[in-house]
Amino acid sequence: MNNIISKSSYSHNNNRLVYVEPHSGIAGDMFVAAMSEFFPDLNFLHDGLNSLPIKDEFSISFKNVSKNGIAAKHFSVKTVKPKSYHYHVRTLDKIISIINAANKITSKAKKTAVSIFKKLADAEATVHGTVPSQVHFHEVGAIDAIVDITAAAILLDALNVHNIISTPISVGQGTVKSAHGVIPIPSPATVELIKEIPVNYTTIKSELTTPTGAAILTTVTDKWNTPYTGILKKTGYGAGTKDIEKISNVLRVSLLEQNIDIGRNEEVIVIECNIDDYPAEHLSFLGPAILDKGALDFAIIPTTTKKGRQGMILQILSPLDKTSVLSSLLLKETTTLGIRYRKENRIILNRKFHTLNTSLGTIKIKLALDNNGNIIKAKPEQSEIDRISKQHNKSYFETYKYLDYCTEQWLQKNS
Repeated sequence: MNNIISKSSYSHNNNRLVYVEPHSGIAGDMFVAAMSEFFPDLNFLHDGLNSLPIKDEFSISFKNVSKNGIAAKHFSVKTVKPKSYHYHVRTLDKIISIINAANKITSKAKKTAVSIFKKLADAEATVHGTVPSQVHFHEVGAIDAIVDITAAAILLDALNVHNIISTPISVGQGTVKSAHGVIPIPSPATVELIKEIPVNYTTIKSELTTPTGAAILTTVTDKWNTPYTGILKKTGYGAGTKDIEKISNVLRVSLLEQNIDIGRNEEVIVIECNIDDYPAEHLSFLGPAILDKGALDFAIIPTTTKKGRQGMILQILSPLDKTSVLSSLLLKETTTLGIRYRKENRIILNRKFHTLNTSLGTIKIKLALDNNGNIIKAKPEQSEIDRISKQHNKSYFETYKYLDYCTEQWLQKNS
């Protein structure tokens, strides 16, 4: 709700990310309301939604509200029955055609909206034992969902961030009335959508997370975590419709910028153990096994242990979601009786591979890029040097010098 800037000033920035905190759950209208607070002028949003061929069936509005003392924005969709209106349901294909027919919505925003709807249809199909193409979105619910999802996609596209991070989704308990009768909370469709992601089960007897909200967040979120260090630029609060005792029914969305010039922040887990009674030849098995289990890297550091023995510190750099499997590997396949682990931040350069033609054949080189996509480093892959040296019966060192020279020449022309 602070430091709002215009849509036009949001140029693409690899260091910018959106941080979502669904501590009170999430619904489509809450997400749209929170995101809207980043823009003082929402004409682009109205223009996009009004270019939908169903524009005569709804109207939208924003208003300022307070939820348990927190000032927030509320977004609402009012359905309108045109004169030629008749009751109907809409299938996934029909909804996709409606979204794609809008001429004032970017192709990227349309793609995001379609992906969200497909995910929602997949969940509904699983619940009802059918296929996504046969799922029927009934009149009012379909209009609300189309507007909420399309608006969310338009706002995300306008913000143009590199990454979206979210904390676990909170869900309530109890029951709620639906078109199919009384169903449990969270609804079966919501349960399908939040499978395999972090969830916070609360004791709140209310539907905190709706299928539309879950579909939006699970489609666009890149990581379920807390963000790394950065500069907090703006914050928006999106209000839910209900007033819920004991909690502020709001969704907080923040915009952060990483305060680094080159590279990007990434959170990793460092796993370590001290070993002084492990046969060195076993490392020929352990090293590849560590990488096969998803480690980013590993190191073996010589050390002296507590009894004066020569030993080693086995250190693994792990993605957050591989901590358990890599810890289990060390406990099972080494002589250690315990491990330690900690969360750390690291700054890494963006990377990609390029195919380079040389007189010895085609090789793969690794490129390191800055945040604007400029190449700042390049080197031939070790495996490529080894392959070419064997293929041409040349020494490894001779092959390395030549391929490194070819890479450097290419870099000078292309950096």
